[in-house]
Amino acid sequence: MTCKECKFWEEIEAEPEIAVNNGIVRGTCHRYPPVPTPIVIPVVNNITQQVLPQITEISIWPMTQADQCCGEFTCARESVRNYSV
Repeated sequence: MTCKECKFWEEIEAEPEIAVNNGIVRGTCHRYPPVPTPIVIPVVNNITQQVLPQITEISIWPMTQADQCCGEFTCARESVRNYSV
């Protein structure tokens, strides 16, 4: 019962540098809506050349590894779902 076998999990395939790193396969969990996440972006002041943090917020799906698991697991394969009563 891992993320890779869950119907709510989607493997990241479009960006290989994010999806697979050191043999670890990553994906996103779609069990719940995307989560608002603060991101700090360094911005250079053109006058003083000082680097200032700019905080913005985006909504993203939680990223997990294929071999992780949680209490919300629901099997993606129909044949296996028929056996769980």
